[in-house]
Amino acid sequence: MASSDPQLATNIVQQPVKQGDKPSARRMNDFEDTTRSQLPLSRQRYRGGAPKPIHVRLTGGETIPANSPAEIVGRDSDGAFQVDRPTADSIAPGLILFTKDATIASGAEGFMYSAFDETLECQTAAAGVLGSTYGTQTDSFELLVDNTGFTCLGEGGAEAMMRPFRQVAVVYGYVFGGNNTSPATGEQYDVAGNSWSATANTPAPSNAREQGAAFNVGTVAFFAGGVAHDRCDEYNPTGDSWSTAPAAKNATGDGFGTAIGVLGYTIADGANACEKYDVSGNSWTTLADASASTPLGGCALGADIYAWTSDTDGSNPANDEYSVSGNSWSGVTAYTAGRRDTFAVELAGKGHAMGGQTFAIGPGLVYFDNNDQYDASGDSWTAKTVLDTATTGRAVFNVADKGYICGGNIIGTANIVTVEEYDAAGDSWAGVADMSIERTEGAGVAV
Repeated sequence: MASSDPQLATNIVQQPVKQGDKPSARRMNDFEDTTRSQLPLSRQRYRGGAPKPIHVRLTGGETIPANSPAEIVGRDSDGAFQVDRPTADSIAPGLILFTKDATIASGAEGFMYSAFDETLECQTAAAGVLGSTYGTQTDSFELLVDNTGFTCLGEGGAEAMMRPFRQVAVVYGYVFGGNNTSPATGEQYDVAGNSWSATANTPAPSNAREQGAAFNVGTVAFFAGGVAHDRCDEYNPTGDSWSTAPAAKNATGDGFGTAIGVLGYTIADGANACEKYDVSGNSWTTLADASASTPLGGCALGADIYAWTSDTDGSNPANDEYSVSGNSWSGVTAYTAGRRDTFAVELAGKGHAMGGQTFAIGPGLVYFDNNDQYDASGDSWTAKTVLDTATTGRAVFNVADKGYICGGNIIGTANIVTVEEYDAAGDSWAGVADMSIERTEGAGVAV
């Protein structure tokens, strides 16, 4: 049974926790401060910091198996938390711990972890799978898409707790910069409402920052570079506000942004054009140069980064793999339809190289409608359902393993506002609400 002792609860969460409390609007950092949130349920996030083993003593009569939940029911004089098998309804998230890989017998001591602990997530999630649910008898939690915390799914009951839930942690997509009629304005896409709204303007210089790169780390986004720019700005969705981050070491464009863990990357062609941003250290590091000499599209897949392009005329298509651990590039299997300026996105662990263009004497400028899927584990490509229209210069982001392809340019027309949704699971396309601003060469990111 959950403790009704307010003093015990305040050692764990900021607000007193009583029997019957709902798990809404609490945010955990192990057992540190908690803040109230006004976000809807699908946006409530519980995030853990560095893993912290918690000293516990099992007071109940039942053994708690490995990778199983326990409920905090008290605290001993030596500081150990008293735990028991969870039995009550509506247990507050702050009172839930998980065993890791060891069983704790009745009356025994051991160590458990917060439900919001990164290491525990890796231990309990099936290989390569996010969206798995763990919880108490009635309170369910879902792994965040970026694997850095849990989303509280609220009350459900034992049956609901055991079945997988759809990923809901990342809800909003953003498009910043680009070549457009309102250069400083960004836009936010609400997937649930299928609607766009303007964000706070990108900081000065308030021009388009065409061909910039965007990536997210945790709950914030970063917008870096662009043609003739080395600046980097941090966007906080909660407050719809911008702050200045350290400038990159070089001005770059015609590339892409991506993130692995707490590190952001901007990848582009040319000398000193690939950089890494350490959010915790607030600093940039120049990486090994990519081998390509034309604009790149690409994304992170697992622990490495992949960049796709070709020569301007479409010859010599390339797929370059960047080893994060080795700071080195190597060639792997390239796509067959050579082109540059692709826009790319990771969906369900696989990369998609979409659109692009070539230029050669004779055929002139050619745009592509290709949608090529890359499986890094097998180093192989598969042609998927093509886009509705051959385009280039589109911003793209991933929400719940659906890709949103925004704006861009069509040969013979001005920039467009069109947005298309690609469902990787069904290999199908659907039209969604248009952006309000025509733009090409913008940067997309989901937070």
